[in-house]
Amino acid sequence: MVYGIVAESCTHAGCPVMCAGPNYEYAWADGLNTRPMAVSAPQYVGFLMRWVQGQLDDERLFPTQPGIPFLPDFYSRVQTIFRRLFRVYAHIYHSHLELVVALGAEPHLNTCFKHFMYLVREFDLIPNPKELEPLQTLINQLFHHDAIKYNTPLGVTMAIVPETTANLSSVQAATMTANESRPNALAADQLDASLRATNGIASARGRGGVLPVPIL
Repeated sequence: MVYGIVAESCTHAGCPVMCAGPNYEYAWADGLNTRPMAVSAPQYVGFLMRWVQGQLDDERLFPTQPGIPFLPDFYSRVQTIFRRLFRVYAHIYHSHLELVVALGAEPHLNTCFKHFMYLVREFDLIPNPKELEPLQTLINQLFHHDAIKYNTPLGVTMAIVPETTANLSSVQAATMTANESRPNALAADQLDASLRATNGIASARGRGGVLPVPIL
């Protein structure tokens, strides 16, 4: 749904490589090919969404009947799903942010991404910090904002990682800062709903795993 915002402008000609800025390129591999394939961004997203849907429909990986155990590699396979989905966010922010801003959709994108990152943080779904480097500046800003808003320590909300040389451009960072400080009742409502949903998932996992974020 988030990618649909930019799908028409993310073309083979405009995005011939699946990338997140000039320093990160992603090739596609689904286990059926002997080596990763260099594909355009829309091809990568198309392959990825079909692959994810196939994973979700696999009764062996996501059993729907009671009493059927999860596969031993369930956790690592879910981590792979989230690692690859993160790359779609990274591509949108690095290659299509101006369009998202022009459409007035940046509050929706930011809310979805923050919700995504809360899930990643709570369940350690992207354990390698290098995978997050393309959006580390943005991640730091999002969770610094929450630390101030909810008066929680930065380390409790999300680990703040030093910025890398492959961060968002100054224009993108400035846009993110402006959006985070802009009064927007709809974005605030969406964020609260996202946090409630994330808190519910953590509660279902165990009473000791509830996120330390006030639910309004």
